Formats: sequence, C-alpha cells, structure tokens
Amino acid sequence: MNDRTRVDFADQAQMTPAQTRVVDLILTNVSRDYMNAEHIWPSLFPIVMVAQRGGKIIEFSADDFRKYDSIRAPGAGRQRILFGHDGQPYVCVQRALDGQVPIEQMEEALAVPGINYGTRATEKTMNIVSLQIEQEAATLATDTDNYSASNKMALAKATDRWDNDASEPAKLVENGKDQIRQGIGMLPNVLAIGYSVFKALKNHKGILDRLRYVEGLSEGRTPSVNLAKLASYFDVDQVIVGAAMTGEAGDFDDIWGKNAVLAYSAVGSAMQGTPSFGYTYRVRGYPVSAPTWFDRTCDSWIYPVTTEDTPVIAGNAAGYLYSAVVT
Repeated sequence: MNDRTRVDFADQAQMTPAQTRVVDLILTNVSRDYMNAEHIWPSLFPIVMVAQRGGKIIEFSADDFRKYDSIRAPGAGRQRILFGHDGQPYVCVQRALDGQVPIEQMEEALAVPGINYGTRATEKTMNIVSLQIEQEAATLATDTDNYSASNKMALAKATDRWDNDASEPAKLVENGKDQIRQGIGMLPNVLAIGYSVFKALKNHKGILDRLRYVEGLSEGRTPSVNLAKLASYFDVDQVIVGAAMTGEAGDFDDIWGKNAVLAYSAVGSAMQGTPSFGYTYRVRGYPVSAPTWFDRTCDSWIYPVTTEDTPVIAGNAAGYLYSAVVT
C-alpha cells in the first residue's frame, strides 16, 4: 500500500495531545457531513452505505421503475416484487490523506488552538477526496460506452451545438426525456452540464428570448440567467453545473468537459435498492478521522482522514448523454 499523502495547511495552529482526544469524534462527523457545493457528483451519484468493500452493483431495469397494482382480491395470489439484480463487480477505493500542520506556522498564532483548526484541516482534506470522486463520477457519466445507442447523442453539426443561436437545446433535451421515459417509465429530474455549456446557455438567444417573454421584459432588456431559470426552461427539477477543474497551475481542464447528462437520480435516497442512474457506494462507518498526532520528524500535527467509496452506474437506461455540446 502506498504511503499516505500529506496535505500541508499553513493556517493551522497547535493542539495539545489532550485536546486531540476530545476532537477526534467531532472531526469524524465533520468529514462525514462535508460536501463541496461546487462538486456535483452527489446529485448524479447519491451516497449509499454498503457493508462490504467489494461486491456486485445492484443494477436496475425497466421493471424496477414501473408501478405495480397492489390490490388483491380475496383468495388471490400476492404479487411479488424483486428490485434490482446483481450486475458488474465493484470495489470501494480507499482514499487516505493526512492534513499536515507545520509547527512553524503556529509560533505566530495569537489564538489558543481549538477545534476549529482541526475542522478546517479536515474540511480541506475532504475537499481533495471529493475532487477525486468528482473526476471518477465525470469519467463514468461522460463515457459513451456506458450508454446504449439510443441514450446518447454527439452534436456533430455546428448548428446543433448550444453555443450556436440556431440550435434548440430544449428540443434536444425533450427528445432525451422521451427516451428515458420509454426506458424506465419515469421522467428524468436532473440535467448536469459542464461549465462551458453553462456559459453558452446563459448567452443563447433562444433562451434569452424565452425568458424575456416569460418575465415580460421589453426588447432592449436582457434577462439574467441562473440555474433555477434553466431548470424551468428545460422543465427538470434541477440543473447542476460541473465547474470543478483539475490539473497543474496555469493548465487546468474542466472535469465535466463539453458534455451534458440528463438523468433520473434518486437524490436524497440512502438505500441502494431505490432505482437510480448512479450511486456512490461508501463503506459503512466512513469517512473517519483517526486520532490527531504530532510527528517530530517534520514538527507537524497530523490530521488523518480515510474514506472508502466508489461511484457506479446502476441504471444506464435512466441516463442520456449529450457530448460535444459546445464548440
């Protein structure tokens, strides 16, 4: 196993060994509750807890989304419903990071060290973990091989791309809705878009004209465009923007690229038996913050954080991929 990566936080202050015993449980709760608002993977791949680090993905078909008649006549047989079936194997990935707080940065600190320092270290460490999951989720959701031929579309024509005013984004999304509805019997509720796609939609003439009409604005006035208005325009519960980037300073790339993903997602569900486009399987009891300790080899306080999880596609019929959405 590789050595744990250490993340250096220069703005932390010293904590005594006695204090670390008090905050370990609190920091564990911080790591479990942490969510980065800029990361959209929880909306497409909601977290569910699993008992094992590996197993079979609970995959879903159209039968798992249909509605059943539960009315039973006297003496008649009972309907039996089996949700999901064993699919491809999954393995939860262990992500282990140490928040490192150099003692040199503590010497000028005026405040007495407290729980807030450990909280900030834990949150920053969890942000890096969340970014890794975001990358894995985006790779899954934007891979054309993960969709059937009927549930994906590459916008090859310039006039179809959403940075072209001649395009009709709402019409294309409606077509995707129909395909998902035919496949699972339910309408999608989430549209995930890359940041470059969001920028194009905010300036799309057709969208601006529609909003101007709905809001009763004069021809010379430009309406503002936000996610709530886009959700109303596309008639979905939620539009989310993948704005996270990865890479080296000066050479960052958008994680979600020039793509859009329309999906039915069981957002807020904590059960892997609920049909959904995807899930993030997380081992029960994680993330966990191990006891804070002082490393004399580098004169630093160490805040270890460990989690074990992996995003998976559970029902690809509940998703529709638009690729090359903008030029």
